[in-house]
Amino acid sequence: MQPERLISSGCKAFLSEDVYFAHPHYYGDCVLITRLGSFMAPAIASLLITFFVLDRYVLQAFVLPALYGTKYTKMETRFQRIFSITHLDWIVRLISLSTVSKGVFEVVFGGRHWSDSYFADPSITHATLGDVASVAMYLVCAFKTFELLRAQDLKLLIVLHHVGTIVMIQGFLSLAFNLPENGLSTRFHSRTLADMFGFWVFFDGTLGVASHLTLILRRGCSTQTELLYRFYDITYAASLLSTILEPIIVAYLLHLHWNRLSLTAHVVISSLQVLFFFSKLKVCSRVGAARKESQKATPPTEKN
Repeated sequence: MQPERLISSGCKAFLSEDVYFAHPHYYGDCVLITRLGSFMAPAIASLLITFFVLDRYVLQAFVLPALYGTKYTKMETRFQRIFSITHLDWIVRLISLSTVSKGVFEVVFGGRHWSDSYFADPSITHATLGDVASVAMYLVCAFKTFELLRAQDLKLLIVLHHVGTIVMIQGFLSLAFNLPENGLSTRFHSRTLADMFGFWVFFDGTLGVASHLTLILRRGCSTQTELLYRFYDITYAASLLSTILEPIIVAYLLHLHWNRLSLTAHVVISSLQVLFFFSKLKVCSRVGAARKESQKATPPTEKN
């Protein structure tokens, strides 16, 4: 028989015997959050190294020159770096969006738990909804850190947004990792925060995929066609919709779980949401400006 892991025995000790047998998902959630907290530091360190290698030695050295040719190689060094980070950011947000979407909607609106199996057939893998969503959490936290280290023209509002995101994710794991014994009310508190953070990551991914794709096509495509302009309209509308829906969903969750959250949690969540909203409005305005600039610069061709 395989010996029991410390993480498992610790979570059994955390829950009373009655709760452990009556609500087994509490045990699963405890094991999940403890595992995620344990992997946070090595995961972010590994991702930072990976981002550096991809940016410097893959995208800038091979991929972008092959994709865009002289349109990329003739850029100033500063703009080459920005263009590379934009591509890497788009990839990160696409992955984070795909890994967090199923979990956040099934947990919040489908009545499931983060410790439930990701697949309908648990024999396929032992991965849970929370395990898969943690990929998005690690990616977002690591990339915000990477961008603060690499980018040289971040505005104050964007810097505050990035710092707020990093503190939010790492602070949540630290808080949930240090629950008091039999602190089920605090566990409810952590579960509610996890639901909201999941939606933040989801909407951050939605906005990033739409807005960054617009900026990439604007700089990377030599010919601006009528079809491409229609695509700019769609991605701009998606960016605005994501920015507007985010505070509505978070306000709904705050109202739904009003009694589960402390006054401090209400203040922190509301403050972060205001910060995120205005920083994302800034991104939307930049996408809108790029869209208008593209339409004015070159008359659209009839080709698709």
